[in-house]
Amino acid sequence: MIPLKILSPLVAAVGLGIFSAVFTLIYRKYARSAEKSALSGSRDAELLSIVAKQSSPKFKRRQKIFSAFKNVAFILVLVASVLLFTLSLANRISGGRPVLGKSFMVVASGSMSFKNEANAYLFQNDLNNQFNMYDVIVLERAGELKPYDVIAYRNGGGVNVIHRIVSVSADGSAFCTRGDANSADDQFHPTRADVIGIYRSAKIPYLGMAVLFLQSAAGVLTMLATLYCLIMADSAYGRVVRAERRRTQILLAARAGRIN
Repeated sequence: MIPLKILSPLVAAVGLGIFSAVFTLIYRKYARSAEKSALSGSRDAELLSIVAKQSSPKFKRRQKIFSAFKNVAFILVLVASVLLFTLSLANRISGGRPVLGKSFMVVASGSMSFKNEANAYLFQNDLNNQFNMYDVIVLERAGELKPYDVIAYRNGGGVNVIHRIVSVSADGSAFCTRGDANSADDQFHPTRADVIGIYRSAKIPYLGMAVLFLQSAAGVLTMLATLYCLIMADSAYGRVVRAERRRTQILLAARAGRIN
């Protein structure tokens, strides 16, 4: 039996491959049909109508606004995608440890999402830096640690945990931690060597869902498939636009000849 760890990306690869192939066939067929239609002359009236519209100042203003909006939207989507992918890759490589003083970590549980009434110290010290599952929190390099600091550490099972220090051992080498939403201390007491970083309240709500997806094999495959489809569609559409321009130039030249 194929392990789920291997089966999941395999299914994703097959599914995305089929989608990309079908999208390619359909879009290329449309592009070839549109290109042939433009060059055959069956769309001459439509192309001349477009030329007439494009010559008006109102249309030119709208076109400039739309073009600027489209470019800005494309740049924002591209920058956001690159940042998310870079964030995911850096987080995976570093294991969440701060690089150049800071790092990011996705919150994988709701153990810090609210203040449990059993934890009186939260209310007594007005500790309000909780965060939700799938938030992305910013970690800094941990200097001197004290009670009520929120730290990220790796427990004995190799799992990253983000909880609050509730007490420190006499020699300062180990920490007792607890999630703000929990009513009991963690069984594993991290040492300085286990600490990944300290949380100072900087976070990005719910971005972690996208980060976790992009860290997965399915996420990487989806990014590659999307990039391929965009490039292919842009190339095919470019052929249609060039065909329409060639036909429009022929029509305008013929019109100018009749006028002269």
